[in-house]
Amino acid sequence: MTAHPKPVRERDPVYRAWIREHPCVVCDHPAPSEPHHLDSSGVGTRGSDYEVIPVCRACHDRIQGRDWVLLWTRFAFTEVYAWRAQSRLYRQWVRDLFGDYRVGLNGETLVYDGPENGRVQE
Repeated sequence: MTAHPKPVRERDPVYRAWIREHPCVVCDHPAPSEPHHLDSSGVGTRGSDYEVIPVCRACHDRIQGRDWVLLWTRFAFTEVYAWRAQSRLYRQWVRDLFGDYRVGLNGETLVYDGPENGRVQE
């Protein structure tokens, strides 16, 4: 029997710090927030740092405790909403780092004009 390699977990303290500067995506409590890892393989494990959402301490406890009824009835918070929020925040972070960017129609060309200009090169 062959051993399965451990999955590589991306760690980025800069991204986690950036996430902490945002309000809670569940209840809109002002920052600082805690990064909640959406994809973990079990208790005590964490997924990639790029798959996190900002949540306040109270909402983090609700999510960890799997209080889904309260999260849904009071805040209309679902797992789908969490992944959409994560995707939106990650795209915003990339735009903040690199400015607007576009991939050419042939899929080969990545063109961006940094945040100082705020426009995509043609």
